[in-house]
Amino acid sequence: MHGLLRAVRAEYPRRRYMLATYNAPGWPSDSWLVQFCSSTAGEEWTLAESCHVWLVDAFDATCAQMESLNLAATAAEAAAVVVDPPAAAIGTTETAQSGLSSS
Repeated sequence: MHGLLRAVRAEYPRRRYMLATYNAPGWPSDSWLVQFCSSTAGEEWTLAESCHVWLVDAFDATCAQMESLNLAATAAEAAAVVVDPPAAAIGTTETAQSGLSSS
């Protein structure tokens, strides 16, 4: 999969979303970048991010950052996905940006 850029986005409560990008530009190749982001009134910012070869390790590290910054009561809260997210919110693309707008 080297060179192929993939992205997975999951929507969460409180105008937050998680974006996991494989082979993100500016990060080590063959790794996953996981970011928890927030959006308010058209502005978006990254709350926590981590990069690792394994997606689950990058996700765990990012959840731990959220917890340490008191942005989530627990890692489980950071990982609580909204029931039935829209199909368009989760997918694989050839290009991705960390600044995707939330719907």
